[in-house]
Amino acid sequence: MLQWFCLGWILGVSCMGAMWLNPQVSFWTAVSAAAIWLIVQRMMHSFIQLQSLLLKILNISLSMLLAAYLGFGYTNSQLDQRLMQVEHKPESRELLVYIERLNELSDRSVQQKVSVLHSNGSVNAKPPLQYLAYIPLANLHSAQQELQLGHYYRLRGELRPAQSYASAGAFDQEKWYLQQNIASGFRVKHIEPLTEQQMYALGYAGHIRQHQHWVHQFPFWIEKQRLNFRVFIQHQPLGHKGLMLALLTGDESLLSKETKMQFQRFGMSHLLAISGPHVVIFAMMVSWLLQRLIARYRPQLYLMMPRQYLLILPFLSCVFMYCLFAGFEIPAVRTLMMCCLGSMLLLLKQKIQPLKLMLLSGSLLLLMDPFSILSAAFWLSYGACFILLRIYQTLQQQQSQLQRQTGWRARAILSLRLLAESQWKIFLALFPLMVLFFKQVSWITPLSNIAAIPWLGLIVVPLDIAAALSYYISERMASLLFLLNDQCLAVLLAFLDGLDTLFSQH
Repeated sequence: MLQWFCLGWILGVSCMGAMWLNPQVSFWTAVSAAAIWLIVQRMMHSFIQLQSLLLKILNISLSMLLAAYLGFGYTNSQLDQRLMQVEHKPESRELLVYIERLNELSDRSVQQKVSVLHSNGSVNAKPPLQYLAYIPLANLHSAQQELQLGHYYRLRGELRPAQSYASAGAFDQEKWYLQQNIASGFRVKHIEPLTEQQMYALGYAGHIRQHQHWVHQFPFWIEKQRLNFRVFIQHQPLGHKGLMLALLTGDESLLSKETKMQFQRFGMSHLLAISGPHVVIFAMMVSWLLQRLIARYRPQLYLMMPRQYLLILPFLSCVFMYCLFAGFEIPAVRTLMMCCLGSMLLLLKQKIQPLKLMLLSGSLLLLMDPFSILSAAFWLSYGACFILLRIYQTLQQQQSQLQRQTGWRARAILSLRLLAESQWKIFLALFPLMVLFFKQVSWITPLSNIAAIPWLGLIVVPLDIAAALSYYISERMASLLFLLNDQCLAVLLAFLDGLDTLFSQH
């Protein structure tokens, strides 16, 4: 019954802002359905044979209806609160802001999320509003100033509220702002740094103490590490700095427009996001290293606790750290949820049912952040996860066929056939979602993914993570690994260029 309740919750949240639904009407519909269910259950008391089947159908329907009502009511209350913070009119403003997130670089400007502590004479309530500041590169170079992490600033500029677009397929900035919890854009014209002493004098002692607390300092330290990796990679003699940084941290600041367009043209833009494979590869690498250390120096620990139980906490800690490192992108958070739930079931010695696990993790994600439902990454991530679960079941069924193959050549051919089959299944299953969200689809996607996904997942991403880990031991070793990974990326991009040449229209 739990999976039906979760499915109803997801359907209710997906109706966020629907004008054709009324929360009061939905409430009385749910109450009426509950009353009808009780009456029918009484009337059917004498029909024992029909009772089990009909009661099961009614229980499922009622569970989904009540969950959908709860999800719809919850998400619309969150929507009303967020809409109250949205700015609608462009006007000049003076802001006092704190910088706690890494900026994003582009060709013309620097985009920086800022926490607004003060706006035109009024102190903002906690938590502070989030604005997206746009700093033109020309102004930045002339003033020789940049918004530094962990610093306070007085900014003068102009509000730039988000605008939706009527043309189909265009980027909906207003929906993206809403999903990212950004109240408005802000075009910066003047930057004035402020010291902590000045902030104390202005009456912001409470905000400073809050920012110095470990709850804020730990995410701030993570952001500094992301910045350190960006600077380190930027100064290396690499040919594919942007792609390497994007695959490591999800930061696309150094990624060229040509590479972005190429990945988009081949339907591989999802590979640039920090997704489940990135997170799991990192966690498995650290867990494997920890397992080897325990086996060598403290094997007696396995006498106190089974190996899988001993490694669950380090594994989940690594998954959480990488999600935090990547800024909690939706695919990574989905992986964190499923790993936590799966580990809990493993500790409780319960059977793991993948479909229920996926529905429960999606429900919990929407409970924490209902605005994730507005992101294409949510639907594509869980859609791909569902298809991969089905493919995994198919592989389990065909495992005996694979084991019966004696020669390595026969096994390789069968494995390649299964890989190609899985890519076509994913492509066909996600085809409606890709058309719905992006209004375009690339027919060459399955062919490019057959080579790109194993190459990235088995070679590039592990090398990227190994180089990042070695950065804290030896920067020279990290440079060598990044150089080696750069050659691996060159091979992949050469393959994509070959596909471009082969399938280009003359």
